[in-house]
Amino acid sequence: MFFLFFLITSLNAQKDVLINYEKTDEYLNQKSLYDIYDANKTSGSSTELGNLSFLNPINDVFTNAANIEIAKSQINLEWVKKQNLLIQEYLSKKFNETFASYDLARNKMFIESENDKVLKLSLNLKSQYSNQLTAVNLKNAKNLDELKLLQIRIQEINAGNFNNSQFPFAIIDGIYLKDFKDLNIISQKWHKIAPILMDGLDSKATIQNAYNNLIGIIANDKDIKGKFDNFILNLKINYSNSYNDFERLHLIQYVINYYNWIKENPSGPLVIPNFSGASKFYQFYRVNDQFINNYVIGTKLGSISIFSIDYFYQLLATARTSFSNQYVDGSDMYSEVQNQWEREKEQAIENMLNNRNIKKWYLDSDNDGYHAKGSSPKAQSTSPGIGWREGVSKGEDCDDTNAKYKFSSLNVSLSVDNSTKPLYEESGDFRSGDLKNFQGIHDVINNSKLNFIEKVNAHYETYWDEFFDKFMTNEDYINNLRDFAEWTTFNDDLVNEMIDRFKKGDSNTHFTSNNLTNSLLGSDGFSSFKSELIKIIKNKIINDVTEKNTKIIIRNLGGPIFKDNGGLFSWNASHSSNLIVSNLVINCKTFTMSAKLIMYDRFGLDNDDLYSQPFDVDGIDEYIARNSHAMRGWFILQRIKGFKPFISEVSTTINLSNENF
Repeated sequence: MFFLFFLITSLNAQKDVLINYEKTDEYLNQKSLYDIYDANKTSGSSTELGNLSFLNPINDVFTNAANIEIAKSQINLEWVKKQNLLIQEYLSKKFNETFASYDLARNKMFIESENDKVLKLSLNLKSQYSNQLTAVNLKNAKNLDELKLLQIRIQEINAGNFNNSQFPFAIIDGIYLKDFKDLNIISQKWHKIAPILMDGLDSKATIQNAYNNLIGIIANDKDIKGKFDNFILNLKINYSNSYNDFERLHLIQYVINYYNWIKENPSGPLVIPNFSGASKFYQFYRVNDQFINNYVIGTKLGSISIFSIDYFYQLLATARTSFSNQYVDGSDMYSEVQNQWEREKEQAIENMLNNRNIKKWYLDSDNDGYHAKGSSPKAQSTSPGIGWREGVSKGEDCDDTNAKYKFSSLNVSLSVDNSTKPLYEESGDFRSGDLKNFQGIHDVINNSKLNFIEKVNAHYETYWDEFFDKFMTNEDYINNLRDFAEWTTFNDDLVNEMIDRFKKGDSNTHFTSNNLTNSLLGSDGFSSFKSELIKIIKNKIINDVTEKNTKIIIRNLGGPIFKDNGGLFSWNASHSSNLIVSNLVINCKTFTMSAKLIMYDRFGLDNDDLYSQPFDVDGIDEYIARNSHAMRGWFILQRIKGFKPFISEVSTTINLSNENF
């Protein structure tokens, strides 16, 4: 009786198992689309595994027990497949991509789960490797340049050039290149630098390979990024396969949730959130700095560097495969391959040196051709950096921030060249007695710049004046000129001095006068001329003076235009000037000068002074003067009567101290 009760109870329990085994699509929060069994049936339930019976407690209970276990396994399998299908559909919508199978959808999710992290970490590593690459390139370039300089020095010594060097200022291991005169010492330095260079070239190849891998990963290169993705994917698939079906479903749901969380928090830290029950899956995420670093270093792109130990092993493997019968034992083979490797490395360096050109450089930030104060020239193949110029400096620069300032202390000579404007040439206003008669005045009018009407008027006035000229003496002309000059210049003493000298007819000595000197030096015209002269000197210092060229030449130096203080009649526009410099020293941003300035004017009239177009003259006084009978009388005295013009001279000193330029 008890046994029968046990069997009936077992049948009821079997019913409960089926009723409670109904599952939901928990990983995508959806209810199951169907029930695996209809447990309410009291008759047999038909499945692919056979019929279950709940009628006969004695016969059915044992048969049902076995069938239920089989059915449970089948139910689990079908449920897992259904979950996978739902996940596949979900990921297809998420990535807008059609997947042929759940495995392909899962693989996509596995790769995408860490792509953001891969990109961020790769960018950081790229920056680090870029810095390392710059550093190793600079170090290798320095060592290559030093070997090239030693090579040049060997060639110089072999040619008998012991005392001079093309790059005497170059320093190798604390010794100037010009001081290397023993080939044995050069050989010692060579074999000290060469191994360091070989190690550096090997490091460069390793760093460059890693850098190129990172560039490919960041740029999503089909080949490089594809291999990296496959490498990660295989690790993740192996990790996933270490779990059972239900744990793998937990894992994929965890990966999806984490991915969504990352996308919602793109600027957040790349840490794994502590989802419920997720701690056992933390090892799924393999990517970190060290992981990427190991991959980009270990994955070789292209050929192996000749300076890498891997190249030696490659040579050794070839020897073992192809030439093993040529060696008595393995040590002979190893030694021969090692010697071959050394020869190939030395030849590679030799080829680099043959293609390397050493240049001379000097620091010149303001690009004025002078090197910065305290800096030394360099000998290397490429520019040492910002501000360095190729070539040889003209000298030391006192201020390398401004091209105007070059010399700490430099004595300069200055001279004036007026050879194209001779002072005593009998031309223009220095002619005398060149017109034979009054017809010469008409010739001057015909060749003047006057227009037709003005010329007609000038001829008419001249014919009229000629009638009165018959009654004029030289003294009459002088007196008219004296009266008119005093009226226009308001400096009677100066005017009379000038006219008396003209009347005297001395053109061999220069006319000097304190009255003239004081009037000219106190004028606005002189003040303007002095400022312009100093400006000319400054420009000459800036543009012409070099360490080797310390001579300044000012050509065709003019002079002041003198129209106040009696200048209109006595001086007007200068003919030329001379500057005799006794001391001119440049001190970086300033200069000091002591000089004597001599200004010259020729007291005489040229053709244009007789008649001038009214619109070309400056001021009413000059217009009146040029069109007066007095000016005509002066012209007649000089050009027809033969009165001599003369040279007026005014001199002064110019002392400048710490003048900025």
